[in-house]
Amino acid sequence: LTIEVHPVARSDAEGTLNWRLEMWWIVAREVPDYLLVGKGYGFSGTDYVLTQEAIRRGMFRAYEDTLISGNYHNGILTLIIPFGIFGVICFVWFCWASLWVMYRNYRFSPPELKNVNTFLLAFFLARLSFYLVFYGQFDLNLMVFTGVVGLSIAVNHGVRSQADVDAEAEEAEEAE
Repeated sequence: LTIEVHPVARSDAEGTLNWRLEMWWIVAREVPDYLLVGKGYGFSGTDYVLTQEAIRRGMFRAYEDTLISGNYHNGILTLIIPFGIFGVICFVWFCWASLWVMYRNYRFSPPELKNVNTFLLAFFLARLSFYLVFYGQFDLNLMVFTGVVGLSIAVNHGVRSQADVDAEAEEAEEAE
């Protein structure tokens, strides 16, 4: 950065970046093993506790417990390792369908809902971008994604279309 950053903050940020990159390097090598049939979410609680204790004692690296829990701090890896390529395809389909729904609700929005639909579409796109690029945890982010789409559908009484706009215009003409 071109600004002055406190050395402790800089060191903390560099440490976080380094352990994430190291963890991603290790996990990325496992992708071919789980490409067709994912690993799933099952893990041994005993292994997790023992790993945390080993980290506390300095025997393991700080990210080793995240390898066991499946929280890889990366959206793509949290999809492909547990679900395989078919899970990734399903998620891509879900994102495309969600964006289609929210775009239609934005495009054919009544004037009183224009700001709400603009916000929901922008929020979904921002969260999806953040999930894919910076930090993603599928089990936490899925409820946000589905919640935003569900709210868009609820507020708009479904998926809006040009026919809805025409019907509202016709109703307005009849009311005059």
